[in-house]
Parts: sequence; structure tokens; C-alpha cells
Amino acid sequence: MIIGTVTLIMLLMGGGTFNIFVFDKMDKNIKKVVVDKDRKDLLLSELKLGKKEMKAYYKERKNDIKSLKALNLDRSASEEMFAELNATFSKKRSEIDEKVINSRIELIQNITDDEWAEIMDLAQAENDNQKTKEAAKEAKGKMKDNTDKLGKTIRDTIEDESKRDEVLSSFETFRNTFNQMENDAITRFPSANKILIDKSSGANDLSKTFESVAELRSRTYDALVDFHFAIIEQITEKEWQKIMKQANKIYN
Repeated sequence: MIIGTVTLIMLLMGGGTFNIFVFDKMDKNIKKVVVDKDRKDLLLSELKLGKKEMKAYYKERKNDIKSLKALNLDRSASEEMFAELNATFSKKRSEIDEKVINSRIELIQNITDDEWAEIMDLAQAENDNQKTKEAAKEAKGKMKDNTDKLGKTIRDTIEDESKRDEVLSSFETFRNTFNQMENDAITRFPSANKILIDKSSGANDLSKTFESVAELRSRTYDALVDFHFAIIEQITEKEWQKIMKQANKIYN
């Protein structure tokens, strides 16, 4: 499978997007596989431009995550403010997704079927190596640790037993919702891989794949907002700050 756990977590929690050719180190694999110098130079030049755009997007995305965390800490924030922020995120992601799709379609025209098959084999080998598997395990473990710590923070912070139980109930709903999102993503990703690996996949097929991820991401965002407003009236300002700061770490 080309898409791994790290990519899955990034897409759902970090708001990332697929890179131009589905996986990293495309330039390295082009150098290995494409023999024709003119085509190789053209591909590497176009890929360099695409990677520059992606780098700018991810730099801006870091600031967007900071904005989300600040809003999540703000007890005076309204649902409309969360909706407006999400609309901004969605617009930016749609724009970069369209660029990714167009870049892939344009670049793939200069890669032969045999070259593409070999590049996919290299991508699979990279995804299957021990270093990648360990990175996936570490990323998933970090997210689980931060989620577990949120539950512990709630239990250790809220003194009023009845309110603590209500907040813990909301936390369990949040955790269960995200677990379901992850399960849904794992179920969907095999079909997404088939489309991404298929050299003949067109803009419509690729767009549907991106839209499927966007729908899961939207549900994850909604779970965060639901948790925010479910507990806002249950705890003091001091308790709120401590709990929501831990909640924000899930999005690190």
C-alpha cells in the first residue's frame, strides 16, 4: 500500500494533502528510472516547482493550526468563528489539491508505462521498509498518548465529580468519533491507493479521492468543535485552560 499510517494521520489531523506523485522522494526515483535526459530534466524541473508550492502550503498550514489552537482555547469563541476558520482551511486545501492533480496529470504524460510501474515498485519498497514502519508506529503512538493524556488531565483537573463525569463522557464521545474516522479511513484507503497507483486515473477519479479524505477531515474537525462546546459550561476558566491545552496537543 502506497499510503501509509503517517500519511493517514497527517491527512486527518494535520490537514495535509497528497504530494504530487503520492509519495516522497519522487525526484530520487525519477533519477533512478528515467534514462532519457531531456525527459528526466523536464520532470525534475516541474517536480521542483511543485515541491516549492507544497512547501509554501505546509508553512502556511502551520500558522493555520496555530489559529485553530488559539480559537480552541478561547471560551468566547462562537460556532460561527469555527465554521469560518474551517471554510478558510477548506478553500486553501481545495486550491492546493487542484494544483496537485493538475501537476500529476501534466507530469505523468512524460513518464512511460514501464517507468511508472518501476516507480510504483520503488514507492512500495520505501513504504515497506523498517524505518517507515517505525515512523508510522511512532506517529500513531504519539497521537494515542496525547489522547490518553487528555483523559488523564480531565480526571486530574476537575474537582467536581458530577461535572468531571460529564466532561469525561464528552471526551469518550470525541475519542470514539475519531477512532471511527480512523477506521473509516483505513477502509477507504485501499481503493484510494488503486486510483493513485493507476497511471490512467484522470482528474475526476483523483478529485473523488481527495474529496473522500476531505469528508473524513471535516468530520474530525466537527468532533473537535463538538467537544469544545460540550464542556464549555461544565468547568472553570483554570480547568478549561489546562484541559484545552492538552486537547490541542493532539493536533501537534
